[in-house]
Amino acid sequence: MLSFVVSGMIMWVIGMLEMISVKSATIEDVEPLYELNRTLIMRYEDIENIDLERVLAWVKGKLVDHINEYNVIYCDEKKVGYYCVTRNEDLWELDDFYVFEEYRGRGIGSYVLSELIKRYPRMFLYVFRGNTRAIGLYERFGFKVSKEVGNTRYIMMRE
Repeated sequence: MLSFVVSGMIMWVIGMLEMISVKSATIEDVEPLYELNRTLIMRYEDIENIDLERVLAWVKGKLVDHINEYNVIYCDEKKVGYYCVTRNEDLWELDDFYVFEEYRGRGIGSYVLSELIKRYPRMFLYVFRGNTRAIGLYERFGFKVSKEVGNTRYIMMRE
């Protein structure tokens, strides 16, 4: 894999034909990110036992307030996902790591995650317990469940 920076944009070449690039998210990305979050919450959260309206309002507020910390993943100039990495005390938090469904299984998430780990080796993340595909990806990269959060999520750590 080849990695380089062009005009402030991180780029990786995977395989022979696909180029991965990362650009900063903009306010136009708030709504798609919100919908991705909402979809996961509706699929994996125990919505009968949470204040769903309050949770979704918090998600929207977080995205609006912190969109400048998010990145957009492109593959061959097509938007294929998002991620956010933030400092949390002495660790980095990987937040809202998404590869759009139609681009999964092509190695994009693996390549982006491997590059992030090079930059941020001590990292943690929250993941829904029912999201076994994501958990499998994180485990392949050395993340381990360190804590259960309620009855629907894990905190996974990589040290």
